[in-house]
Amino acid sequence: MIACRTDNPAVRRAFDALAAVMTANGAWGHPEAVLEEAGGHVRIPAPPPATDDEPLLSVPVLCLPPVAALCLDGDGRIGVVDRARELPETTRLTAERLAAFYDAVGKLDAHAREHPLFALDACRAVRDKLIAGRAGAVATDRLGELDDPAARGRLLLESLLESRHFDLPGVGRVLLPLIDCLNHHGGAPTFQVAEGSAAVWVVNARPAGTAEVFARYRTLDPHDALLSYGFVDESHNLVRSVPLRVALEAGAVLDVAGTGMAPPAADAMPADVADLRPWFPREVTVDDGHVRVSDINIPGPAAPWALRRVLGALLARARPDAPGPERLMAVKRAESAILAENRQYYADLAALADACRDDANPCLANVRHLCAVQEARLAGHARRVGV
Repeated sequence: MIACRTDNPAVRRAFDALAAVMTANGAWGHPEAVLEEAGGHVRIPAPPPATDDEPLLSVPVLCLPPVAALCLDGDGRIGVVDRARELPETTRLTAERLAAFYDAVGKLDAHAREHPLFALDACRAVRDKLIAGRAGAVATDRLGELDDPAARGRLLLESLLESRHFDLPGVGRVLLPLIDCLNHHGGAPTFQVAEGSAAVWVVNARPAGTAEVFARYRTLDPHDALLSYGFVDESHNLVRSVPLRVALEAGAVLDVAGTGMAPPAADAMPADVADLRPWFPREVTVDDGHVRVSDINIPGPAAPWALRRVLGALLARARPDAPGPERLMAVKRAESAILAENRQYYADLAALADACRDDANPCLANVRHLCAVQEARLAGHARRVGV
């Protein structure tokens, strides 16, 4: 199992206890890998040699406790639910020791400082505007729970576990002890699943120019990352549109829900646009010229015309008989409107953030950084396609 480097004796004890039960049940770690902890933050530097297919860490399914196994105890610490006694002993022990490790590292406190849902109490207009940019990312009907200490604690734990869970095929929502200490990078490989879901593992691969082992959680734009994990991720060069409605042509309308973080299934893509799968909406419905999509992705410089081609394909579904020149003009107008609405949204969000005088708040600084990143990307796309 990997080693731990920390100046905090409580973290070391919790790590050793967790690693012991995992190792005894078949977990494996690269002999030169080390988990580094400092001030509640953890990372795994890349051990030599760094080859793309060399295993780094493997955890058997018995050591992957279900998300529902963890709860808050009466002291506001992470504990294990009573019904965890029904779990296999190894799974229960792993859950107990993972909870102790999370507490020793200070995961709840860090999440409360970094996640906008909890860190922007003094800037609620900023929080609400940020949430409005991603439909369904936050259960807005639960925002009232933030004002009740007990309910807020439960919501904080739920949010933390939501940011750390993994959907294991055939098993369900599980936690990934020690694997979840890998930070996110869009250029890294995803978590791997052994045949039959017997284990989850990661490889010792690092994105170019980094000296740390990362994992790709999922495809995130900076807004997704801030709302889901509490950091601004710039490793995926795209902007996912905020919710909006734009007119296409001849009465056709495009509604963008502003949800979705994954491309559609490969077999759901029309053959003529199969190469657009990374940019195509996950869900599309067309009803008498009304096109509803889950998401619209505004690409970076590697695929400057992807958005225009996606819009063309959607308009073709809504108005299949429209002449080519009219369709092209309608697509250009829609692209321009999408860019304008997104730029206005981030300008408004930036103005709200600037009006909030909480300069020591790192989450507010992240919101300002998000606005700057998104504006630069949107402006860059406008220049590349000439709108």
